[in-house]
Amino acid sequence: MSTSTDSATRPAELPAAALNKAADKHVRRACTRLLTLPAGPDRRTSLADCRIALCLARGVPVDDIDPAQGYDLSDRAYKAVRDRWLEEAAAAPESDWLRVNYEQVREKWADRRPDLAGDWPEWAAVSEGVSA
Repeated sequence: MSTSTDSATRPAELPAAALNKAADKHVRRACTRLLTLPAGPDRRTSLADCRIALCLARGVPVDDIDPAQGYDLSDRAYKAVRDRWLEEAAAAPESDWLRVNYEQVREKWADRRPDLAGDWPEWAAVSEGVSA
């Protein structure tokens, strides 16, 4: 038997403002907990919880959030990261530091989202394209 108050509290029926307020509360709680913990496994878990809360507050679908580390692995995040790294690579194609980090980020995305990472060029292609 369902009452009118039961149906009014279902998440699917909550207005967007109430969902945003609840998300903000979870973000604040996760970040506050993070700041009070010493370094170690609990802090890393809290950091992941904080990232997850931030992703949810930004509207990232749960399926696009890495549950272990809390990173946004959505198509939108991939495109934004790839585009930013390509801009950086074009600006400084001779940078060894940038080359190493570019390749590390490219490999991480290839591991996490191989369905997307096929269009992320290798450093050699980027630096040759700039100098050509």
